[in-house]
Amino acid sequence: MVPRVLLGHGTENDFVVLPDPDGSVWPADRLDPELVRRLCDRRAGLGGDGVLRVVPSRHVPDAAAVLGEALSQCEWFMDHRNADGSYAEMCGNGVRLFLHVLLAEGLL
Repeated sequence: MVPRVLLGHGTENDFVVLPDPDGSVWPADRLDPELVRRLCDRRAGLGGDGVLRVVPSRHVPDAAAVLGEALSQCEWFMDHRNADGSYAEMCGNGVRLFLHVLLAEGLL
């Protein structure tokens, strides 16, 4: 199976988007910093300010530890990485695109 890769932007921040509706196409352990850097490279990759993996919360290894009982209320998770491969905690423009992808893909 060839993984789907989307490109999108939210208020001039652009992202490589990796839809992963069943948590098996882009496992977090495959999304290592080097792969993220290559995807975000504007000359040799797709180019972007970061990578957004759209994945069900239950497929995020540490979700239960972080969310606790709220896990059952959090269906989707935005696994956001900066262009340098580091984890990003929050990005408002990324959230805009995350929601757009969920709606456009019929996931919400």
